[in-house]
Amino acid sequence: MRVVCLTPDASGNSLVRLYPIAKVLERKHDVLVAGFRSGGSVFAPYRDEFDFVTLETRTLPHFLREMKGLVRRLQADLVYAFKPRSTSLWTGLVARRRLDVPLIVDIEDWELGWFRDRSPLDQLKHLAHLEQPSSYLWTAISEPLVRYADERVVVSRFLQRRFGGTLLPHGADTTVFDPGRWDRSEALRKTGLPDVRYIVFCGAPMPNKGLEDLLFALRDLRPRDTRVLVVGSFDHDPGYRKRLTERFDDLMTLVGPRPHAEMPLFLSLASVVALPQRETRETAAQVPGKVFEAMAMGRPIVATAVSDLPEILDGCGVVVAAGEQQALAGALGELLDDPARCSKLGGAARRKCEAQFSWDAMERILDGVLERLVGP
Repeated sequence: MRVVCLTPDASGNSLVRLYPIAKVLERKHDVLVAGFRSGGSVFAPYRDEFDFVTLETRTLPHFLREMKGLVRRLQADLVYAFKPRSTSLWTGLVARRRLDVPLIVDIEDWELGWFRDRSPLDQLKHLAHLEQPSSYLWTAISEPLVRYADERVVVSRFLQRRFGGTLLPHGADTTVFDPGRWDRSEALRKTGLPDVRYIVFCGAPMPNKGLEDLLFALRDLRPRDTRVLVVGSFDHDPGYRKRLTERFDDLMTLVGPRPHAEMPLFLSLASVVALPQRETRETAAQVPGKVFEAMAMGRPIVATAVSDLPEILDGCGVVVAAGEQQALAGALGELLDDPARCSKLGGAARRKCEAQFSWDAMERILDGVLERLVGP
């Protein structure tokens, strides 16, 4: 079967959600990744993972003509649109009608929650830019359109309560993210990093991801041989990077965005993996895909009690209240001082990931969804 996966922005981290789903679909189907991009090129960590058919996003009304042109280039038995946004869902609805095939819409964020977490001034700015397909008005119009899809797939309980549909966690490739395949000493040699303890923070370091909270917590601990290793890009907000480096340069090691294939290498360096999400409308709907890769690598994880993380890490991680800096510092300190507990938690995380959050587990869910739509 030919499946077209539509990305809302091939230049951004929306590919983080698309990646494991498209890879799992590739096991049995012919997959094409298509869509729009906001920048000049495809998002670097996933650039070499697929053959892409993309167009640069233009302003309205030119975008509508580009969208129709893109759809005319597609051949598919099923369309899988990621995010209820104009650049993906509208394209998917047009493709559904033109090709007469089922449409799945995948929802990993509450898009309107993202806008509502912004200041009133920022909201007005977005509302004013009606020429932009990603502006607030077109996003608000897009959300009700999910009901016209043939199937909805969601990443969290929050989104399932809001939109219905099938719950599908991101999942990790446990054959690649396997601690038995990666050696810490070799990783230090390949990366050229000093041999210290690392608290690894992966992904785009936006304020709502809690990196600043993590750095304050580490400063409270006053460790001599521990640093936060940040694997991700500050391109979305260079000012945020400047503020953090001015304040916490002695606690951070920044390696920038890296190809996704290198993530096991960096996770193998982790004494602890941290997911210090802040509690916002946006994060309440999200489930960070990086939690499953850390679990697959058998890393001890400290996370905040946001979205489904308490359920996911039940029995195999440490969860503290969001915004409680002292609790976060305490949890980090206890794990850094207790290698035996770290090993126990890491082993439990690996086993749970294999059973519930592996690509094999994702495949079982996706097979059920596709069977309902197109038959066995």
